[in-house]
Amino acid sequence: MTRERQAVLSGVLEAPGHFTADDLYIRLKRRDPMVSRATVYRTLELLVGSRLVEKVDLGGQQAYYEYFFGR
Repeated sequence: MTRERQAVLSGVLEAPGHFTADDLYIRLKRRDPMVSRATVYRTLELLVGSRLVEKVDLGGQQAYYEYFFGR
């Protein structure tokens, strides 16, 4: 696991409720300029596949995510 992926996971764990990938990217970019948008999207899909994160359809253009495991 890379440092950037660890940053994405930490950002997911800290996120209150639903968030978009872009919301997460903006928050992470402020803390770590090395995190790329592509890394955020790819890592979120890995976390969805691992059932740690749930992808939620709220009826808009963007996908929303939320931390799922243990809740």
